[in-house]
Amino acid sequence: MIDLPNEPADIKPIAEETVEVKKPIAKVIFAKGSIFPCIALGAITPIQSYSLDQYVYTEQDLKKIHYIMRTTGEKSKVSLLKYMKKLQRTGDELRSYHSLKFIQTVMLDPSLKKQMINILNDTFKRVNFMRDLSRNLNEWMDHNQMYIYLDEFAASLNVPSAKIKQYFDQRDWTGMVKYLSNR
Repeated sequence: MIDLPNEPADIKPIAEETVEVKKPIAKVIFAKGSIFPCIALGAITPIQSYSLDQYVYTEQDLKKIHYIMRTTGEKSKVSLLKYMKKLQRTGDELRSYHSLKFIQTVMLDPSLKKQMINILNDTFKRVNFMRDLSRNLNEWMDHNQMYIYLDEFAASLNVPSAKIKQYFDQRDWTGMVKYLSNR
């Protein structure tokens, strides 16, 4: 039988670390010889309220978004093949921003929204573009970082939250982008 300490004070930490992520978490203490963390419940670190406004694009980032959308929307399928690596690198440079912020930025800019419609109307472009965007949205969803922005995202695009929630619930990212593009 394993001898467990009666009080958390009996645990002697070998390492202490306060970790801050998108959701508040507790201080993590590892007991000597243990790989399992003990949570110090009194050490919860409050963080700011959730808002897509915390993701602020620099001027360079906005140029990258325009590059991705215009290149993908305007170039032919054949010519896109030569841009594919640069497009992927540029997309990777924007990956730290929330994907909903990317969609919001595109939908609020008429010229970018037009390019999104061009992308969606071409099967080759839509499949490749949405594969990457869907993968990113699924990662945010897997980390519980979608529903917290639902109301703000919907309001910023002047659409009902309930409608966007349907797409979130089904992880129908292509359907959501099509819906938003046609508004």
